[in-house]
Amino acid sequence: MLWEETLLHITPTRPFEIHRLKARIPVNDGRMLLIQGVRNIYDTNEVKAPQNTGDEQAKLVLIGKAVDQSAIRESLLKTLES
Repeated sequence: MLWEETLLHITPTRPFEIHRLKARIPVNDGRMLLIQGVRNIYDTNEVKAPQNTGDEQAKLVLIGKAVDQSAIRESLLKTLES
């Protein structure tokens, strides 16, 4: 869990810090989740997803120190699979 500086299902190779997070996650029922955070304060908003924009992929942006992109990706994929 990012705000605790740990990753589920794997052991990161070095300590990391997440300073800023932004995410856009389309949900199958037509909603879109917008997530933003600064340090350990996170906010989630729900909006109606725009139709037929051709951009239905989820997006995640992390800004921090010693962020290991491949380790975060692996942890996220394993979490979604479980």
